[in-house]
Amino acid sequence: MVDNVYANAFGTDTGRCFRYVYEAGTTRPTRCPSRPARRGWWRDNSGRWWQVDACADHESPLRSARNAAPLPRCDLAPGAVTAKG
Repeated sequence: MVDNVYANAFGTDTGRCFRYVYEAGTTRPTRCPSRPARRGWWRDNSGRWWQVDACADHESPLRSARNAAPLPRCDLAPGAVTAKG
């Protein structure tokens, strides 16, 4: 089994893990699909600090980490249209 490899990219969207990873057998990085567990500060390669959310697997590089706010549970994708019945 091949472990995921971190891409030289990240995202700052609230409610999503900040890491992008290359999964075995893929050619493009994808966003980590895990739910965030912690919010904290992370420094990129240029030395700039960003406030990001991280899942339990990716929280170790965060500084001043605290629990991420719980996300509401929703079965619909953002912008989904519901049927009226």
